[in-house]
This record gives sequence, C-alpha cells and structure tokens, in this order.
Amino acid sequence: MAEYVGRTIAKTFPGFGKKKFKGTVASVSEVEGTQIFKIEYEDGDVEELELYELQPVLQPVSKPTPAKRKGAEASAPALNTEQEEPYITTAVPGADEGAAKRHAAGKGNKSKSAAAPKDSRQAQRPSSSAEEEAIVRHPLVRQEAGQALCSRSTTWGGTCYVSCIRPSATQQLDEEPAEEQLAAEYETQARNVLEQLEATLRLAGSSKDHLLSVTVLLKDIEKGSQPWAAIWNRWCSPSCLPAALVQESFLGSEDRLVAVSATAALRKDQ
Repeated sequence: MAEYVGRTIAKTFPGFGKKKFKGTVASVSEVEGTQIFKIEYEDGDVEELELYELQPVLQPVSKPTPAKRKGAEASAPALNTEQEEPYITTAVPGADEGAAKRHAAGKGNKSKSAAAPKDSRQAQRPSSSAEEEAIVRHPLVRQEAGQALCSRSTTWGGTCYVSCIRPSATQQLDEEPAEEQLAAEYETQARNVLEQLEATLRLAGSSKDHLLSVTVLLKDIEKGSQPWAAIWNRWCSPSCLPAALVQESFLGSEDRLVAVSATAALRKDQ
C-alpha cells in the first residue's frame, strides 16, 4: 500500500457545499490487519481513512505537459479532472438538510467548525421538511471477533447515539475477590468507559454536557452501584445531568464489570 503515499486527495464534507478539501496521503500503517492511511490536509487538519474510503477520493496522477512549439497558438484551457465525490453519509427522506454534519471517521476524522459559505448549495436551497438529512456514522476501528457489527456512534437530526462502550482493559480478579479489590476494579473500569464515552462524544460533535440519557450496565448491581456512583458523580456536570438507567447484566466476561451507552444532543456549532 506504499504506492498511495504522496498521492493527492480531494474530499467534500456535509455543511461545506461543493467545496473540496485537498490533502496528501502522508503515511500508511496496519492496525490489526486493516490498512490505515493518514491524510494531511492543506489547512492543517489530519484524518485517517481505510482503503475503501481512500480510493473514491484519490486524484488522478498528473502527466507531464508536453512542451509547446514556438509560436504555437495557446492551447485550450485544461479540463477539470476532479470528480464530484459523495459525502460519507446515508440519506434519509423527510428531514431538513441543514442539520447535516461532516463525517469524522472514528479514526481521528477531519472536522470543521466554520459554517457553510452563504453561496453554498445548502444555503441556496430553501429549508423544507421534505428534503433529506444526512445520517453520519462513526465506525469502530477495531472490533472483536464474533461481535455483531455496529458503528461506535451515529448522528442524525441534531442527536448523537452511542453504542455500548465496554472497558478497553480489565484486571483478572480472584475467584472471590476482597471487597476493596472489587470496588477498586469497578472504579477503574468506570473511569475507562467514561473516558471512552467523552472521546466518542467529542468526535461526533457533542460533549458530556450535552448528554440526554445514559444506560449503565453493571455485572453486580449490589456491589457495583456505589463505586460507579463515586466515579460518575465526579465526572458529570451537576448542572447538566442526563436521564439515567442503571441495571445488572452479564457483559461477556467474568472480569468485565461496567459498560455504558448514551444519547446526546449535538453542539450548536456543528
């Protein structure tokens, strides 16, 4: 895949009309068998793409222009070889297009805070409930073998929906762990899933202060409720508390104690 390094891309994003952001494939690395291409854009942003995302936005390799003969007439203007690229979104009928958000690939995707230009396609089209709004999906870079495929989060209609987040690492517990050891592991895993949740919300254009609802799964609700509450109460904003459900559930492993999923509003600047 090294042949892609140095190639130029041009990519459009929801909210920016037909404007194309140009960048260069800076490097390629392999993550658990998946090729990840690092893109450096001319405006300084960085994005990571998989091969299936990269290929549609690659620009043709330019060929050397033959030298003009002396006294030859000026040649006709070169044709624009750039092709209109699709947004990495899924269209859903029956909603206003103005809330479409840029794809930002779970993978450190490029993001823009500037509003769409006034002369953009979105600005020219009148708002109508019959128009289409884009679903933006933020995929998981790594997924466990045998796990049902899903996105880490999706956004639509000003709302972000986050899949169940489990601890990225766990400690093997004794068969009958001491109360202090178990409580400490509950707190460690609680911090871990909340850090992942905060990062996921940020990538999608939201934040913990925009949470609407949270579902918390504990392996043992009697032993885990107090450690969870201790970490949660320090992490969340007292003035921005979401609706919450805490329930008991087996999480696929004896050492996995905490998991969380959430729904949040997108920030107004998105």
